[in-house]
Amino acid sequence: MIIVNPWEYGITFSRYYHGQVPWNSVPPIRFLRYHRYDLLKEQMTAVEPMKPLEQQIGQVLRGGGKVWLVGQLRVPTLDEPRSAAAPAPGTPYGWSEGFYSQVWEQQLGCFFRDHAQKGTGVRIGSNQTVSYYETASLIMLEGWRP
Repeated sequence: MIIVNPWEYGITFSRYYHGQVPWNSVPPIRFLRYHRYDLLKEQMTAVEPMKPLEQQIGQVLRGGGKVWLVGQLRVPTLDEPRSAAAPAPGTPYGWSEGFYSQVWEQQLGCFFRDHAQKGTGVRIGSNQTVSYYETASLIMLEGWRP
């Protein structure tokens, strides 16, 4: 399985990726041909929008598969609890996409911290100059820890 974070990277990814491995974005957005902020708003107003994605990831890892993360991932320390946010606009941050993106990334990081046995950064070399905005990291996660 491939996870693309943040969801905006999924627009470019959907254009160029033609493989057979299923993929999704953070948060899960069902249409990624172009920016659909109405679909992002659905996720911002949902209760636990990351839960279905975490269930998919858990199935892959429990089955011995690998999860490839394209983009950003911040893995919290062990003493840092999982973030939660009330559905928008029920926080002091209102409709701030940045706030919710940080919460979703932190939740994904906690899920991997608590359940993946191993995470490895994959170096992708290029001889071409690449814009900072077009450079994404690649992390391979595997194994299941209940």
